[in-house]
Amino acid sequence: MAINTNANTNTMAPSNVTAAALLAAQANDIAKLRDIQELLNKIFIRNKNQHRRSHWWKSLAAFRKQIGLLLHDLETKGKKKEDDVEARLRYWDDGCVHMWY
Repeated sequence: MAINTNANTNTMAPSNVTAAALLAAQANDIAKLRDIQELLNKIFIRNKNQHRRSHWWKSLAAFRKQIGLLLHDLETKGKKKEDDVEARLRYWDDGCVHMWY
């Protein structure tokens, strides 16, 4: 699930993560996403008052929220699950990833 980087230039190649790949992810990959979410939650508990007006904090808050929603989509069961994950990934590609980076 990592983003590939091109060694010759400083640009980042797009990720090839699909909803099917996320839904077929192993348990340890999903556990890594949960660890990231827990780390972000701890950062927020400790630092939200100090950094809440910073420009980068808003992007971090959006990233934290989207990771939580992605994990919720991965853990729920249902027929529309793949469509929901695919829509979330498209939303990330359309306008969120550049803010988070």
